[in-house]
Amino acid sequence: MKDKNAAGTLIFRSNKTGLQAYGLQIDPKTDRIRLYDTKQNKEIAKSNVSIESGNLYHIRIKAEGTSLYVYWQNDSEPVIRVDDDVYKEGFLGLHASNGSVVFQNIEISEMNSNLDGWVSYHGEWAPHLEGVKG
Repeated sequence: MKDKNAAGTLIFRSNKTGLQAYGLQIDPKTDRIRLYDTKQNKEIAKSNVSIESGNLYHIRIKAEGTSLYVYWQNDSEPVIRVDDDVYKEGFLGLHASNGSVVFQNIEISEMNSNLDGWVSYHGEWAPHLEGVKG
């Protein structure tokens, strides 16, 4: 976080506009991270953590079906663990408010599939949320 007043949010499982999604907000002003529904601005869960401006923090979200896990600073146990089925798939986005926030090294893991040994003989294929898209 660059600014003590700034809050950074990772938006995931979002619709195309970003208005209906889960948001994971990191807020150094309140020393907490919170998972919320962006459509209703409804808090789903929160965790109090120590956040200092000017430091880098590692956060990981694991979303499997209706289970959502949030890991903080490479801990092996999640700081947030919820079961919620409002948003089942969608896009990823970033949001900053009230100041400067830096997001870096954002990675999305490979999708699990049952396509082991699948071979393409022609055409162009790319990974897709539902498997492979041609």
